[in-house]
Amino acid sequence: MIARRTFLAAGLAAPFVMPETLRAEAGERLTIAVLPGLGYAPLTLAKHAGWIEAAVPGLKVNWLEIASSAAIREGMLSGDIDVGAGSIAPFLIGRDRGFKVGLISSLTIMDLLLVINDPAIKALRDFDNSKKIAVTAPDTNQAFVLRLAAQQVLGDAKALDGCFLAMPHPDALQALVTNQIAGYMGSPPFQNEALKRGCRTLLNSRDIVGPLTFSVCFALEKYGKNRPANVQAIRDAVGKGIALLKSQPEEAAKMLAAESGGRQTSEGFKTLLADPNTTFTDELVGVPKLAEFMKTSGFLRGDAGQPASMMLKG
Repeated sequence: MIARRTFLAAGLAAPFVMPETLRAEAGERLTIAVLPGLGYAPLTLAKHAGWIEAAVPGLKVNWLEIASSAAIREGMLSGDIDVGAGSIAPFLIGRDRGFKVGLISSLTIMDLLLVINDPAIKALRDFDNSKKIAVTAPDTNQAFVLRLAAQQVLGDAKALDGCFLAMPHPDALQALVTNQIAGYMGSPPFQNEALKRGCRTLLNSRDIVGPLTFSVCFALEKYGKNRPANVQAIRDAVGKGIALLKSQPEEAAKMLAAESGGRQTSEGFKTLLADPNTTFTDELVGVPKLAEFMKTSGFLRGDAGQPASMMLKG
């Protein structure tokens, strides 16, 4: 049985007073849920620095770390989660199925690796349904990169679907290095750790789809309409986080390490942040190409639209 872990941390109190129009309603709370991984670093920095609370005095921010985009979606529908952060593919599927959600900001572009630990596997054709590949869920960027690779290499986008095993990143890493699964389609820092522990790369997403937005921050359309100041505060905080990651990576690494609960050192984060194939940006990249593949392979019913149409209107 795979354990699924959820972490909750309260935000910091606002240190100074802003104009009345930006003040939160009395007792207002904002709950932000993110998936684990380096892809959410701009939000992690915002949490550490208290930028959102500083922009909207009186607002209490709760942070959740959750294992899957589906759990975030369910939490938003139930009203337990206000803002989510996950990969772009499940966001597109949710919108296509009538989930009225919009983007607050993009967060990262990063290479996703299929890492393996079985010397018998030399190519995608060596996988069969007995050789499992861990993905966090079948609707994630990782799953669709594998489907696009399967279409290009094997002639069938769904040829590897029988190999998929839904598993959170930390559990997938452990299962791979202990030879419980044959492959893991990951993201930093988990795929990096797998390589450090002797696994090897079979596939890189950049070779399949090119540069692609990995993680995004989003909220329900009605939240954007009802709480525009909160949305703008989050958008601005993401911008500050991205700027810090680019201009002061050593300081950012220290802040990320402080928020990691001992799971990674500042030196480890410095190495991860120095990867030229990881870019922190609020621009959407490669999304139309991904969406078109998702439509032609039957995972989207309609056109996703241009990136500008996906943005949350305040």
